[in-house]
Amino acid sequence: MKMPSKKVSAVLLGTVIVVTAIVLINSQEENFVPTPTTEVSLSVPVNLQSDATQDADADGLLDWEESLWGTDINEPDTDKDGTTDGAEVDADRNPLVVGPDDSNYEIEEKLLADLEKKWPETTGLTKEISSDLISSYFSLRSQTGGALSLEQKTNLIENVTDSALGRYTFRNRYNKDSLVTFDGATDKDKLLSYANALIEGEDRLKMASTQIGPEDYSELSTATTQMAEYLIGLETPEQLVSYQAALANNYYNIGSAIVLMAQENADPALALVGLTLFSQSSASAAENLAIMFQYIRNNGIIFNGEDFVWTD
Repeated sequence: MKMPSKKVSAVLLGTVIVVTAIVLINSQEENFVPTPTTEVSLSVPVNLQSDATQDADADGLLDWEESLWGTDINEPDTDKDGTTDGAEVDADRNPLVVGPDDSNYEIEEKLLADLEKKWPETTGLTKEISSDLISSYFSLRSQTGGALSLEQKTNLIENVTDSALGRYTFRNRYNKDSLVTFDGATDKDKLLSYANALIEGEDRLKMASTQIGPEDYSELSTATTQMAEYLIGLETPEQLVSYQAALANNYYNIGSAIVLMAQENADPALALVGLTLFSQSSASAAENLAIMFQYIRNNGIIFNGEDFVWTD
């Protein structure tokens, strides 16, 4: 299971900062689709889907299986007995012991015991995923007589991961009733002030990020949740109230995701959930911002590179 590097938090916050610049460019297009994006769902991360089918040494054991059995991911025959690791596992032999007298007894119990030593905490997503995977893997092997097809292995890792990720979701903190509104169609001066207030919020976030170190998860989280509070405090065009509330929730959820990412050492799987939620919340924020800026442009206000101004 791949994990984000220790510098990933700074990189991802940078992604949030440039979201506004991207949607400002995209909002110059004429299409305007008034559908707010408010939901954040979970799915198997792309890197997990990729790992589920990878076999680096082509020995018949997928890379994640190698980690279960303790075999060398780059060596087709770890114990050098002339039989590939995958063939030994399929024959219910131990790929770490030179054959032929290497029957693979009680390997599941050993793996679960090793897991308990590595993750002694009674709770934790990493331990839960690992334990579920080991139990499901050997249960499936017992049903099939040992050998598993690539499809069975792929489905197994995805089902276990989906089940784990499904335990985590973010609930919306804000709703449109939290906002003070005005009519954007009639009060053009307020609409211009509102547009520039959005840019000011992004500038504040950018300035804060330059003072935050790559491993300062707490400060990174605080910076984005403060952005959410800033947005909810803006007087908002009533035509954009749903999008404004959704955007505030996006930023709040990004802050919550960063908190999960801070667990990359103590609970790597939980950090990966945070990374997935971060990506989804960021994408949702970009969609909402694009719609909001398109509405502003449709009302005769454009961005000149620094501020919003009236069109000539």
